[in-house]
Amino acid sequence: MKKILVATDLSVRSDIALRRASSIARRSEAKLHVIHVVDGDWPLIIGDMQKQVAEKFITSQLAKIEDTKALDVEISFIFGDPSIDIASTAVDLGADLIVIGRHRDRGIAEFFRGTTIERMARTSAVPILVARREPVAHYARAVVGLDFSTCSSNAVSLATELVGANNVALIHAYHVPFKNLTMSTDRTGSISATDKRGIEDDIRREVDIWLNSIPIKIEKRDVILHEGSAIDILPRVAAELGSDLICVGAHSRSWLSSAILGSTAHELLSYSNFDILIVPLCGKRVQDQIGKNEDAGDSYSYPHENAISLNQAPRHAGYRNGRRCVHKRNGHHQK
Repeated sequence: MKKILVATDLSVRSDIALRRASSIARRSEAKLHVIHVVDGDWPLIIGDMQKQVAEKFITSQLAKIEDTKALDVEISFIFGDPSIDIASTAVDLGADLIVIGRHRDRGIAEFFRGTTIERMARTSAVPILVARREPVAHYARAVVGLDFSTCSSNAVSLATELVGANNVALIHAYHVPFKNLTMSTDRTGSISATDKRGIEDDIRREVDIWLNSIPIKIEKRDVILHEGSAIDILPRVAAELGSDLICVGAHSRSWLSSAILGSTAHELLSYSNFDILIVPLCGKRVQDQIGKNEDAGDSYSYPHENAISLNQAPRHAGYRNGRRCVHKRNGHHQK
């Protein structure tokens, strides 16, 4: 990981994101880009005033973070729309990761069109880390939602870079349709141990094929199967394992993948109190990894009716109103 972009709206939520991004940048020796987007609809003179306030605030916040003196930091200000211009800037900079704080409580408009984070996650080609918890230490353990898609493969790759392969658990949640009609169930609706064993044996065979297709070594014992909804199971298992990061793919199980955020990612962004890493189908780092896999002859396509082709990668809009104002601070940040 060479470049990390952290977006701030000058709130306490963003302060958590700034500290988490700084922690990751120190650990990976990456350059840290701090960006603040000023509303592009404001008059330019007001936007310039906001930029000056933001510069002082960001500099002050960086000075409070331990060990930032050695970081290579650049601060940028852009006039535009955060949901568009943060992701666009990340692509322009060649960033490997976007870090952002949790969204504020939904207003009426956001109820219908989604929060800034949700709108970003629908189309971003760069992974997005939503930092919710105080970063008292580096991530110790991560769980990754596994659905055998390219997105989940990409999520595993990034999760192992953040916490190490030995600290990653893969969680596959499965659903048994019409189980009350086709299988033996008890009063609670749970299937019999025999039926469950048969289902999970089939899934384990798919897991073996998938594990052999990815370039990262993950032990079979680190793949956990659970019947039920991924939205319920991922946070529960993460808590049981003492994980502090949940990683999922951004794709939807709809062919309208560039417009619709996957239901698991959407629900986790809305309700989970864990840090959430949303990994897209493709992007700079992902394409690099896919290229390596193809060169090595590695390929595996899970037989799912909603598989997404790589050529369906989302495109980004340009900067809103065509106005961009950037202030850069090159070199090492000084306290």
